[in-house]
Amino acid sequence: MAGRLAIPRVKQVLLVMPRGQLIGQGQSLVEFILGRALAPRSRAQVRAIYAELAEQVRTGLLTAPVERIYQIDEIRTAVAHAERGERTGKILVAPNGPAR
Repeated sequence: MAGRLAIPRVKQVLLVMPRGQLIGQGQSLVEFILGRALAPRSRAQVRAIYAELAEQVRTGLLTAPVERIYQIDEIRTAVAHAERGERTGKILVAPNGPAR
């Protein structure tokens, strides 16, 4: 089923989708603006959303795999790597030197 999928509510983003589910079915996530989604919520609701996200990160339910970390002087190589596609994780740049 090809098409575009818009997710209007923060809670829907909290749902975990298997890697490649959107891409593999010819769909893409078109737009999500966090500020607009959080603006009508109370401070307590926003804190609850972030607490839920933090718990998902803590338990490993929500992850962001990192394929490679480049130093700032390797920025051109990092961008080229990111543009190649077919990678298994994020391409990051450490602007202040190696992580300690």
